Amino acid sequence: MEEKEISLIELFSLCVRNGGKALIAAIVLAVLLSGYQYNAQVKNREKTACSVLGVTDLGSVSDWEKKAADKINEDYQAELLEYEDKVSSLQADIDYYKDMREELNKAFDDALDGKFYGDTYTAPSLSNSIISIDNKIATMTKNLDELVKPVKKTIPAVSLKKAVLWGVIGFFAGILIVGAVVFLRVLILDRMECSFQLERDLKIPFLGAVMGKRGLFDKLADRINGERVWKDNDTALSYIAGSAALRCKNAEKILLLSTCEIGNEVSDKVTGVLKRGGLGVNFADDFRHSPKAVEELKECDGIILLEKRGTSEMKTVNEAVSLAKASEKQILGFVMVNGK
Repeated sequence: MEEKEISLIELFSLCVRNGGKALIAAIVLAVLLSGYQYNAQVKNREKTACSVLGVTDLGSVSDWEKKAADKINEDYQAELLEYEDKVSSLQADIDYYKDMREELNKAFDDALDGKFYGDTYTAPSLSNSIISIDNKIATMTKNLDELVKPVKKTIPAVSLKKAVLWGVIGFFAGILIVGAVVFLRVLILDRMECSFQLERDLKIPFLGAVMGKRGLFDKLADRINGERVWKDNDTALSYIAGSAALRCKNAEKILLLSTCEIGNEVSDKVTGVLKRGGLGVNFADDFRHSPKAVEELKECDGIILLEKRGTSEMKTVNEAVSLAKASEKQILGFVMVNGK
C-alpha cells in the first residue's frame, strides 16, 4: 500500500471545504443535545414532584408546585422534630451515665481507702461497672455522631444555562465529527482534492481549471490552499487554451481523457476551447467503462486528463498514467474541474 502524502494545509483546507456540512452537523447536534438536556430536567422535576405528592401523574393535580412545596416543608418539619427528639434522648442518656460514672468513681476511690466493705462495693466490682458504663457512653456518643440532620428537599429547577452548555458541547462535537470523517475520507478514498496532488505525485503539468459552482467554504478553502482559480469560466477557458497550445505544439490529435464521469456540459466547454486553438480533440469519459477510450488512445498523439476535484480517485488516475505509458503516449497535462 502506497503511503499517502498530503500536507497539513491541504488537510485543513479540505476540512474548511466541508465547513457547510460541519456547520449543519454542529447545529443539529447542538439542538439535539440541548433539547435532550432540557427535557431531562423537566422530567426529573416532574418525577420529584410526583414522588413528594405520592402520585403518578401531575395532570390531575392543580397548582402542584405549591402543593409539593408545602408537602416538602411539612415533611421536613416532621423529620427535623424527630431528629431533635433523638438527639435530646441520646444526650440525656449520655448525661445520665456520666453522672453515674462520677458516683461510681467516688465509690471506687472510697473502696480503695477501705471505707466500703462487702461484696457490693469492692474495688474490682466497681471497676467492672465503670468499664461497662464507659462502653455505653462510647456507644451512645457514636450513635449521636452518626445522626444526620435532615436536609430540606427541593423541586429541582429547570436550568437553561445547563441546556445551553450541552448545546455548545454538541456544536463543537459536530464539528469534530465532520473533521474526523474528512480525515478518514482522505485516508480511505484517496481522491484528488487539489491540483497540486497530480503535479506533486505524478509530475503532470497543470493546464488550468474549469470553474464550477463554488460555495463560500469552497472559496475560503481554495484561498487557504493557494489553489489556482479564475474569476469566471471565460477567463479560465482562455488560460486552458493558451497553456494547452504551449504544451501540445507537436500534437495534432489530442485525447481528452477522464477517469471519472464528468458530463457533457464541462467536456464540451474544454473540447470546444481546445478545438478553437487548432487542436484535434476527442473526448472519452470515464475511460474504464468506455470502449471508445482504448481505440482513441491508439490514434492520438497525446493525452490531456480532465479530472474533477473531490471525485477523481488517485488510484484510477495512476491506472490512466500506466495505460498511457504502455501505449507510449505522453500525458501533456491535466485540466481540473473545480466546483460542482
